[in-house]
Amino acid sequence: MSFEFISNATQNKLKNREPWLAQKNNHNIIDVSLCAGQMIIPGSDDKHFFPLAERLHLFNKELSRLFPYITFYGVDYLHSTLLTLFNDSETAFTNARFEIKKLCQKTLAHFIRYQPINIALQDVLLTPNGSIILMGKSQELLDFRQEIYSTYNFPDCLKKDIIHITLGRLLQNETVENMEAINNYLTIQGTLHLPSVTVNSPKIIISRDTHCFNIDTELTLDFNSAIESVSF
Repeated sequence: MSFEFISNATQNKLKNREPWLAQKNNHNIIDVSLCAGQMIIPGSDDKHFFPLAERLHLFNKELSRLFPYITFYGVDYLHSTLLTLFNDSETAFTNARFEIKKLCQKTLAHFIRYQPINIALQDVLLTPNGSIILMGKSQELLDFRQEIYSTYNFPDCLKKDIIHITLGRLLQNETVENMEAINNYLTIQGTLHLPSVTVNSPKIIISRDTHCFNIDTELTLDFNSAIESVSF
């Protein structure tokens, strides 16, 4: 999914005066993802991600001042999802916990062949569901994802074709006029000159919601012990 595809879909929604509804956060699922950032959980790559996150945090503060109807992420929660490994109910997670942990270990072993992965980030845009995202490019990451998808049995709903960092979300119903205002702003001001992100040692992040905000610290630290058995 390209910048142009998302931008055109947003433009069409605005043109057709379609309603902009609050995003619903499902707290009844467990999400297991391989991530860069999400500095609420310490990691060795934070020294690479923190300068970028600080720049984005300042950008988010300005957007929040101008467009208070969008809820923006704080600096400790900014992250790029490299790969989603599991997204299902707590019961399904409990039943498959051992297999999911083994998949984490195997995925990290594959990652070694691609490290470091560099992600170039530049364009901020509004998506049709009301997210503000920073788009990224990385052929290394796309190749890594494709290897994992072709090696293991992944459901289609987990296969991602864009690279991005979510900066904010629409968590309330909003008027077309207000959404037009932020889209117009990003059309002019949404090109950022940012350092690329270097990912050497990604984190396994486990959350209890679809927005990957409610981090389960205990589970996350337990699963990250899988990294200790893999030599980066």
